[in-house]
Amino acid sequence: MRIGIIGGGSIGLLMAALLAEQGHIITIYVKRVEQKKTINQDGLTIRPYNKVYPVTALLLEDRLTGEDDLVLVCVKQYQLKDIYRFTTNSSFPIIFMQNGMDHVEEIQQLELTNTIILASSEHGAIRVSDSVVNHTGRGQLNMAILAGDSSLLISINHLLTSDNFPIEINENWFYMLANKLIINAVINPITAIFQVNNGQIISNPYLFKLSNLLCNEVCHVLKLEHQEQWKRIMSVATNTKDNKSSMHLDVVKQRRTEIEGILGYIIKQSNGDLPHTLFVYQSIKALEWNYKGK
Repeated sequence: MRIGIIGGGSIGLLMAALLAEQGHIITIYVKRVEQKKTINQDGLTIRPYNKVYPVTALLLEDRLTGEDDLVLVCVKQYQLKDIYRFTTNSSFPIIFMQNGMDHVEEIQQLELTNTIILASSEHGAIRVSDSVVNHTGRGQLNMAILAGDSSLLISINHLLTSDNFPIEINENWFYMLANKLIINAVINPITAIFQVNNGQIISNPYLFKLSNLLCNEVCHVLKLEHQEQWKRIMSVATNTKDNKSSMHLDVVKQRRTEIEGILGYIIKQSNGDLPHTLFVYQSIKALEWNYKGK
């Protein structure tokens, strides 16, 4: 397939490398001229395997409608507003791969005629440089259809799935995203506020308690079973105990976080009191405010 990937961050680079490994023709669309030049010159390297894949990099503004058979949108949720104009008046299926759930209503309001697929990735990835990505944890890609031709989802699954790129099809996009959101809603902001690795929400008894209280509130809003989700959070924290969450890294590097699409979404959906959710949300917003110099 001719696959376009919008976004040259960690997930975009990882998806490009894993799909190029299968022999698909990959074009990655980036924002910066420097990244475009680096990828076209050096190829895309995935560590720790140190494999190099020749992929084509273009600036997003150079993208021509109809060139790709499939497009993966791998930018962060708050960057989507700048991307939507490149998805209108086109026919290719689009896979949106964002954390959180705040973007789903936005996508629905666009009234796109494309087949729209939502996806969540269980892979771990850290961008090392403009053309190098570190694959920190293998996982699977979960996909569910939001709108359009459901038979295309089955076809895409058959074309993309492999031993190194497992895919699971979900019948219900809401619960698929909610199951990912609960992980991001607890582990990411707690580790970002307290600047700790993921495992400390288990080993530190105070963070353990705070994380559990936060999990309970988020589960209540999403109508998920608390104990089941808490076990999943503990499992992820254990398996990634030495890792830094993406929000932790965003705060360290003084970048905008995805808190609005994660806990911001939970607050919008709630009709009740969420004291721990509000505390954690406002704490991340305070950190962002500080390093923006406001």
